[in-house]
Amino acid sequence: METSSREIIRCTRCRMQQYMTQTQRCRRCSGDLMPPPPPPEPEQPETLAASSLMASRLRLVRRCRHFSQPELAERAQVSQQFISVMERGRSRVTLETLERYARALNLPLHVLFAPAPQFERFLQKQGMV
Repeated sequence: METSSREIIRCTRCRMQQYMTQTQRCRRCSGDLMPPPPPPEPEQPETLAASSLMASRLRLVRRCRHFSQPELAERAQVSQQFISVMERGRSRVTLETLERYARALNLPLHVLFAPAPQFERFLQKQGMV
């Protein structure tokens, strides 16, 4: 939040009105003049569901291809711990990471985003289920 040096602001602690100081501290009580940042918004249920679905697909494909987490981590050039966290849906995964994961498993990236029937058909064609 950017403020002008001549902006009048009220201290949240002692309620004194004053110009913004260089230190952004109240002249009377030394309290913080800048309001705290808003809390992060909780993840939406759709985001959590999508994350969980992606995590289960990643784990399923890895197991069907008979890779251990350490083997996949080496092929994808990420840590084994990251693979574990990703497969449990505890991490926000970037597209770049998904590409690495898919390449390491010799899997077209679009398959991970396919609707359930198409994903299952792909697994059947590959002899994974």
